Amino acid sequence: MIRSIKETGFYIDELLIQDSSIPVKTDIGLQLSFTIETNLIYMLVRVSQHYPDAPNEQILADIQVQNIFEIEGLYNYQSGISQLILPQHIIISMVSLSISHIRALLAQRIAGSGLQGNTLPLVNPLEVAKHFFPEMFGNSF
Repeated sequence: MIRSIKETGFYIDELLIQDSSIPVKTDIGLQLSFTIETNLIYMLVRVSQHYPDAPNEQILADIQVQNIFEIEGLYNYQSGISQLILPQHIIISMVSLSISHIRALLAQRIAGSGLQGNTLPLVNPLEVAKHFFPEMFGNSF
């Protein structure tokens, strides 16, 4: 169950934005944390956009969105003190929802700017989940 969706940061540098026909590179990051006592999982997604030939620190736009999910019996998925091993269908759904949320919020924030139309591309949530959380997929990929 989704408990909350919150934009935790946004930045755009309109001075760096050049011709809208120049392709923009999009980087994505995901970070997972949890609180067993409250059955809450926090998924922080960050998307940064920059020109491919420019240094990575020359960010055109950056957005961070926190998604909070509630999973009853979260303790059942705890592996050690600081790790969760969720069923694959749950982590894939969480990644898919989180990416959809940040895609919508990014599109809203860059509307009317020189980056309008440079929305987050469609991605395969299974591949994204495997990339960021390989421990949840064991040898199945």
